[in-house]
Amino acid sequence: LDFSTEGTNELLREYCTLLRKTGAGKPGGDAPGNAEVATAIREMGRGITQIAERLSSVEGANIQEMLRSGRRKLVLLVVVFLLGTAFIARVIRLTAIRPLKDLELGMQRIASGDFRTLPEATGSDEIDSMHTAFNRMIREVFEHKQERIQSERLASLGTMLAGIAHDRVR
Repeated sequence: LDFSTEGTNELLREYCTLLRKTGAGKPGGDAPGNAEVATAIREMGRGITQIAERLSSVEGANIQEMLRSGRRKLVLLVVVFLLGTAFIARVIRLTAIRPLKDLELGMQRIASGDFRTLPEATGSDEIDSMHTAFNRMIREVFEHKQERIQSERLASLGTMLAGIAHDRVR
């Protein structure tokens, strides 16, 4: 059998011609057919059925391959998406979360009384600006604390000197 498009079309044309000769398919068409024509129609019908089965098999295989290919592409896209998401999460962690965590630890350190500044920021983004402002705030708080301690010392010294002066006057 010829499975090409042209061969299939030719077989279908011959089949239709034979059917017309026998009168099959016509209303009231009970024309007695020649045994040879009937045999030829059956043979062509079997050929057409084989071609249809072959086409169905080929198309089924094509569909299966398309599905496999689609699954592979989908899995690849999911893997690329997950890797991309992991990469973006890592970048966010390094550029935003870690510096913010450092600032939080610095604030906890200040709250416990340790007034050391954080290492100087190297970038120029908002987090680095916050870092610089935080260090400036730490220095100012430390300076104010030192001024307050100095004031308290002077006040204590003044109170002590006033007491000594009072005792001498007596």
